[in-house]
Amino acid sequence: MFVVLAFIPHQVYKNLSPLFVVASLMILVMVLIPSVGVERNYSQRWVRIGSFMFQPSEVVKLGMILYFVAMYAKK
Repeated sequence: MFVVLAFIPHQVYKNLSPLFVVASLMILVMVLIPSVGVERNYSQRWVRIGSFMFQPSEVVKLGMILYFVAMYAKK
């Protein structure tokens, strides 16, 4: 996956960074929806889509990194 992503021009990431931030916030809100958010070990940190479960905080980390890189690149 990293090899494929390395061939995408950085302008694409720069233009899509606000979309990544909005998508990250939407995924974080999905944790609070009872049918989507899953509670494990007395904490609700997981999102289940079908049989696939993931922690949205990992997606948010990537989205914030891309957003701040794009913001600082403008300066």
